[in-house]
Amino acid sequence: MLDTKLKNRVVRRIFTIVGILAVTVGTLLLLPGVNHSAQEILSGSEEYDEETMYSTFSDLYAGCYVLYYEILNSVNGESVIDVFTDYAWMEEWERQSDQEWSVEEVARREVNYRDFINNKLVEWSINFEELRDKIEYYAYMERVGESSNSLQAIEEILKGEELPEQTAEEFQQLYVAYFLLDFDENGRFAIAPLYNDALDAKDMVRMFGKIDREKQRIFGADEYSLTSDEIIQNDLIMPPKNLQVVVAIPNSPESEAKFGIMHRPSYSAVYNAYRESGAGGVYFGALAVLLLFMCFMTSRSVWKSNVPMKCPGIIPLFEISAIGVMTVIFAYDLFIDMIRAWEHYVTIADVIHMFGHGTYTERINYCLGAALLLLLFSMWYFCIRMLRPVFSLGILEYLKEYSLIGRGVLLLKKVWHKCRLKWSSLRMEIERMDFGENGTKTILKVVLLNFPILALIACCWVYGVFFVIIYSVVLFFLLEKYYQKIRTEYNLLLDGMRQIEGGNFDVPFAEDLGSFEPIKKELFVLQDGLKNAVEKEIKSERMKTELITNVSHDLKTPLTAITTYVELLKKDNLTEEERRSYIEILERKSFRLKVLIEDLFEVSKAASNSISLKLVDVDVVNLLKQVSVEHENRFAAADLKLRFDVPKEKVTAPLDSAKTYRIFENLFANVGKYAMEGSRVYVTVKAGRQVEISIKNISAEELCVKPEELTERFVRGDLSRNTEGSGLGLAIAKSFTEAQNGTFRLDVDGDLFKVTISFPQK
Repeated sequence: MLDTKLKNRVVRRIFTIVGILAVTVGTLLLLPGVNHSAQEILSGSEEYDEETMYSTFSDLYAGCYVLYYEILNSVNGESVIDVFTDYAWMEEWERQSDQEWSVEEVARREVNYRDFINNKLVEWSINFEELRDKIEYYAYMERVGESSNSLQAIEEILKGEELPEQTAEEFQQLYVAYFLLDFDENGRFAIAPLYNDALDAKDMVRMFGKIDREKQRIFGADEYSLTSDEIIQNDLIMPPKNLQVVVAIPNSPESEAKFGIMHRPSYSAVYNAYRESGAGGVYFGALAVLLLFMCFMTSRSVWKSNVPMKCPGIIPLFEISAIGVMTVIFAYDLFIDMIRAWEHYVTIADVIHMFGHGTYTERINYCLGAALLLLLFSMWYFCIRMLRPVFSLGILEYLKEYSLIGRGVLLLKKVWHKCRLKWSSLRMEIERMDFGENGTKTILKVVLLNFPILALIACCWVYGVFFVIIYSVVLFFLLEKYYQKIRTEYNLLLDGMRQIEGGNFDVPFAEDLGSFEPIKKELFVLQDGLKNAVEKEIKSERMKTELITNVSHDLKTPLTAITTYVELLKKDNLTEEERRSYIEILERKSFRLKVLIEDLFEVSKAASNSISLKLVDVDVVNLLKQVSVEHENRFAAADLKLRFDVPKEKVTAPLDSAKTYRIFENLFANVGKYAMEGSRVYVTVKAGRQVEISIKNISAEELCVKPEELTERFVRGDLSRNTEGSGLGLAIAKSFTEAQNGTFRLDVDGDLFKVTISFPQK
């Protein structure tokens, strides 16, 4: 069964292609007869095209200037400026410069004037070049030179009535017209129509006279800042002088067409001629045949199956097919233009001869026209084919499935249905409007809902006043109810805020606050923020107290020792050995006091962001090893074993060497103080985009302080403060690290203490 349907589908497609091609070929076979009939109708309707003739004469007149320049340039080598510049006029400009113009103004006018002459000659040369191969000319200047493009001795035309009769007859066979264009010694122009087989002498004189007058006005005042009076009174471009140009129009279709001879009839005349010759019958008859062919190809009785076209997704077939059908119908004018392009093919034999002996261009043009006709017929067939399902589905169902307009109507129905479903939720949305967000959408919904009601009331004419009263009363009660609800929610919110103000940061806000629900969420955030702020303030006060206590203790201890040993040194009965011992103790205590004060000073600078850096490329590995060497004795005393895991090559980073040394110094000092005796200390360096240094050790005492607190000032690992130190070592190391765009991280895992520092390598 499936194979049968597939075969029918393939056969129908083949039949469709063959049918469209057959109608196209049949139409092409009828077109020579249409051309023949139209040519007969148009055979006596030729007339002159004065517009084309005038345009050509204008280019010919300008060509006299071009020929005049070419002769003088070839003989004397004169430039364009030398030939056409009116130096008397430029001298007049210079004379007037003393009275009303500046020197710069005169110079500007002269430059613009010369540019204008050059541009005009270029323009005329381009136009005349298109005319040279359509005419034959002979230009003559007495005692100067001549120029010609003719193989005939047309200079004999200058003899006028003295031209031999035999020569005149030969010229009249070769040319449809020849005439003389003459510029005298003063540059005045005249035309002498010598022979005209296709042109009227009076029309020629009239046209050239008009052109000559207009050429005197081509030098507009805006071209080089001249007034209209100055242009009328003076010839600014010198015209040709003592120039005679014989112009002969060859007896050829190209030349005659260039001068408007053998002019085609107007488009309306051609259109009517082809309509009378049966072009419309051929075109619309072919469309009718294709319509019948489409009905045959979609007939259920012929193909024993239903062949409706399925709608391909969202493509609006109805609109596309309607546009296509109208396009093909209105392409009738295009069809006539195509036939006109084949006007020389008035019989089928002409078409066959063209394919056998015609030029390549003729064949291409004919094939392009045939392809265009095939395209139009194919478009017509498939567009009416897309309209075919209307007979099986009905107009309404067809518009629903195949029309964009029908789908739009269905969409409007769905939108209306959704609006009805959302009607009940609109009131809830208004009651729970979030004032923290843009309420334009909700307001717009209310306005759009209100609009049809007001529009309906406005349509009630006089009775609208009564409906307005009812609508206003209903609206009043709705707004009053909505206001009371908002007021209740507002009082609940206000009561909760008062409790927070009184210090209760755990207000539950269990009630639904409606439109103020977003504010309730923000109040929960505010409660948490206030709790955290109070806790931080308490912690800050505690740290201030501990800071004062620790500083007092750390400063008091060495000072007490110093004062005690100073008193002992004052005794007279001291031995030299005791005195020396007391002085060593004083020196050690003074050094500790100095270190403490320096640490305080460094922390103070770090807190005020006044650390100055001198960045250089520092070898991090070498600096670590250098610091470790200085702590060898202390590590050896505690039986600490250093284990380095560092790259063999240099690992450099842009750092302040002194500050970085202090960082490593404090870290190794911290290890020496707090590491468990007999344990190992691991130092690791990793290089990449960041230089990462980590130092790990086992703490001798249990670490009861949080890692983030260890880097605070005056915090020490031994809470009893039995070991020496200020509690500022890690704080200074962290400050110096961050000042160099690095990161400082502490990790504590049981008794494992790990410091990780990273610096950007570049």
